[in-house]
Amino acid sequence: MLGFLVQAIITRWQRMIHDIGFIDSLSLTIAGYIHDNTDYCRMIRRNIVRYICLAQLLVSRELSIAVRKRFPTMDSIVSAVVID
Repeated sequence: MLGFLVQAIITRWQRMIHDIGFIDSLSLTIAGYIHDNTDYCRMIRRNIVRYICLAQLLVSRELSIAVRKRFPTMDSIVSAVVID
């Protein structure tokens, strides 16, 4: 009985960690597809990753009280230079 409960808890945590959505693989994919070293391509890569980080921050704001306290409004996100 206890083993079933522990397995259910571990499975739930593993599913939550899997569903969070890390941006590492997406950032590497973007770097692979936009691989020119001109200033224009560097700016595009940078902006795409910044928008991905912003999207992750907005989702985290809805899920975490600590993140909501750190960024209570969109103005606080702008002042932290996450977006321009």
